[in-house]
Amino acid sequence: MNFAGITYGQLPRSYGPKFDPYPPRVVGIHKTGNTRGNALDEADWATRRTDGTSAHLYTDPYRIIGSVPAEMQAHSAHRHGNAIAWHIEDCGAAGAAPTNNLVRATALLCKLGAIPIRKLTPEQLRAGAHGIAGHHDFVLAFSEGTHTDPIWSDDQWEAFIRAVAREEGNSIMGVQISSAHVQQALKDAGFLAGTKVDGDWGRNSQASLTSAFKAAHDGGHGLPAELEFVAKGTLTPVEPATT
Repeated sequence: MNFAGITYGQLPRSYGPKFDPYPPRVVGIHKTGNTRGNALDEADWATRRTDGTSAHLYTDPYRIIGSVPAEMQAHSAHRHGNAIAWHIEDCGAAGAAPTNNLVRATALLCKLGAIPIRKLTPEQLRAGAHGIAGHHDFVLAFSEGTHTDPIWSDDQWEAFIRAVAREEGNSIMGVQISSAHVQQALKDAGFLAGTKVDGDWGRNSQASLTSAFKAAHDGGHGLPAELEFVAKGTLTPVEPATT
């Protein structure tokens, strides 16, 4: 699944496997260290680079670009870090302030994953806590890798967390999804038989989603990610605007 409201490029060369459990419990924050590249360049480079590196989202002051699908692990922070986090690469030097779109993207992922907006220490990260962590926190928590980004002071982290909290409370980006898209996903999953995909989210569509959710979980497996989010109330199906 792609995150709603995000523009995606081609899939990166290296990613996977699927998260288990899903969604992950952490949002991982990275700085690319590249002072010239932008989010489009970084996402494109991920389709060709041979060092096994990728991210879920790339951000710069002008855009958010999607790369790794939401339900798949990105290759951003070695084995332990990959398995527990959605990862965002913010363009710029390791010590540069977060871009506005890093704030927006972090708020989106916290909203969708019901992830607390709080900075985790390496000890909390290792102990299984939920929240937000920098790449260096993963290195210290699991003794994997050598990265030190983002190089932010405690005050910078505090300001970032406050900005994410404000954005999460004010923004609707990513919390809505096309009702026609949800209907098609239901149809593809074997539900909504005999009902056309028309974007009209009514009683029949909701009943089909409830049945699909119950059947999938009674059978010991989940639904496609977008259906899970809608069933749990994290995403809201909306009909297209009419003029």
